[in-house]
Amino acid sequence: MKKILILSLLFVLSAFGLCFAQISPAQEQRAQEILEKERTLQDRLKEPLKQFIEEIVVEGVTLLSEEELTKITAPFKDRWLNIEQIEQLVAAIKEAYIQKGYLSKPSKISSIIENKKLIITVDETEATPSVE
Repeated sequence: MKKILILSLLFVLSAFGLCFAQISPAQEQRAQEILEKERTLQDRLKEPLKQFIEEIVVEGVTLLSEEELTKITAPFKDRWLNIEQIEQLVAAIKEAYIQKGYLSKPSKISSIIENKKLIITVDETEATPSVE
């Protein structure tokens, strides 16, 4: 009698455990969706932060023409930019001073983003013309 009771108890417990071990196809689908969303979020976190830039304004520039500035800034306009790309734009502006014949480039160039507008401020006080 004891053996039958123990076997019955084991059978009930194993059947009870199997009921909880199974998941429905809907639950499995939901788990897959959650995992996919998590992977997407992790991938997005690995990417550098980007902002959409509609307009680029360069302030404080008197030694470069408006045409030169437009040529430099045009490839960066109406695009998603990260910090590295903004630094490339600033470097291109500095390089334009060298190409124009200035011995040193402006030492102070700052940038800020406001309402999809990238504002670059240039301090030309240290841009010295070459002596020829």
